[in-house]
Amino acid sequence: MARRLGDPVALGYALIAQQATDLGPRTLARRTATAREILVLARRAGDPTLAVQGRFLLLNALLERGDIRGLDAGITESPEAAGHLVDRNHARFALWLACSRALLAGDADRAEEVAERYLALAIDHGEPYAPRVFGGQLGAIRWLQGRVLELEQVYEDQARANPDEAMWAAVLASLRSSDGRFDAAREALAAIGDLGTVPDGMHWLVTMALGAAVWGPVARPLGLLALRLGHTEEALSHLAHAIEVSARIGSRPRLVEAKLELAAALLETGRADDHRIADLVAEARADADELGLTQFLERAEHLMTEVGRPSSRGAPSPPPQRPTISVLGTFEVASADGRVAKWSSRKARELLKILVARRGTPIHREVLMDLLWAGVEPEALGNRLSVALSTVRRTVDPDRSLPPGAFIAADRSVVWLRLDRVDVDAERYLGLAHEALTAHATDRADAADLLADAAAAHRGPALPDEPYAEWASALQSEVTFTQLRVLKALADQALAAGDDLVAADALQRLIESDPLDHATHTSLVTVLERIGAASLAASERRRYDATRTSP
Repeated sequence: MARRLGDPVALGYALIAQQATDLGPRTLARRTATAREILVLARRAGDPTLAVQGRFLLLNALLERGDIRGLDAGITESPEAAGHLVDRNHARFALWLACSRALLAGDADRAEEVAERYLALAIDHGEPYAPRVFGGQLGAIRWLQGRVLELEQVYEDQARANPDEAMWAAVLASLRSSDGRFDAAREALAAIGDLGTVPDGMHWLVTMALGAAVWGPVARPLGLLALRLGHTEEALSHLAHAIEVSARIGSRPRLVEAKLELAAALLETGRADDHRIADLVAEARADADELGLTQFLERAEHLMTEVGRPSSRGAPSPPPQRPTISVLGTFEVASADGRVAKWSSRKARELLKILVARRGTPIHREVLMDLLWAGVEPEALGNRLSVALSTVRRTVDPDRSLPPGAFIAADRSVVWLRLDRVDVDAERYLGLAHEALTAHATDRADAADLLADAAAAHRGPALPDEPYAEWASALQSEVTFTQLRVLKALADQALAAGDDLVAADALQRLIESDPLDHATHTSLVTVLERIGAASLAASERRRYDATRTSP
């Protein structure tokens, strides 16, 4: 109804209400997209309060999905939004965010100081959930300090006070298991009962992963579970993925933990000659020492003794040789020497986005002017376009070490992006996807691996912060439909090979794009039942029925 009214403010607040109805992990992709739409609507309507709400929802969704690059870009792209957060009594959210960033960086002292400021401010503002939020923050801080057992009584009190919230029993089970008290852990798990009855919502994933304030990837508990079940290859794959995700989100403590977990798993499964072990342990030990993570230092020393040979630190990755432009999931630009752009001009940012969307095809200057400054006569815009173009060029080549047209070429009539000299993530993804789909169509032996690589390269929709821009629609549609083809082919390959875990993941991602796709839904339920996830299969049936019957 709000869309039919055509009122951007009404639509914005309707989208906020829609987000509040389901904060579970299955709606994360939709919540991220609608948060971006809310910001666009706020900008159109000139409504600062709506902008604050949209910024809150977007940053929260980016943090939830582990997109720290996007999170930081979202903060720096809108300095005025940060001001509104304070001016409109949203400072407690800014403090919550600062605590999260400190935890990811491994700075426990800073995190605790900020968390205490958050608690005081939230209580002052009458926030009823302030103690529980603070408890979650403190749990992560104490884990970082190796003191999480100090909070057992707190979690026991929460479990007694909230018997219908399975999360607290799951947290207790995880805590006691980590302390070697397995009977007590089983007792806590028994209080949950059938996991299939755990309701969807913001605490579902924490409950299933059995950990308080899970700052690391779910791949870690999945890997440890597979290891206990004797599924060695699956376990090692999950634990390696945990390293990859921890590095991507910049969670240094979880990266230390993940490296030690993989090294220990390799030793435990009889692979002591694996060349990765020594480097994993040495790297983890160095980072643990720098961050003061004593609990991991002791574990690293123990593993070093088991390895019994010196390690060589891995050589650092070479710096990028070309400017990089990211438009999948988050817009970010880095120069050839790795410096991330700090934009001072919104029009310059939009100009570069338009050039990316044109995919190297020249665009006339007058067309650019009309897109950037609609309704203004071109004669009055020549200098503005030149300034914006100069800003873009300075962004990709801050030291001006190359000719002006090295990356952004132009003549008297047209402007274009030199794709042969700039790394654009959307172009790289589409290239990988094309090769993978060709391999799938021709039954090449490496098709499954290529499809998995292509699916992993898709970091999100193209230019999601431009949902109404006609100039972006062609690239957005191509990326979206290509990813659907990749996921469908990946699911087909996995089903044919009997790899139900990969198939389930691909099918779930397909359903996120089209919740009413009956064939995909049926395949997912079948796969979940085959791998023994009966409760998840039942949950998927309920979700599909609810979606199909909703007005």
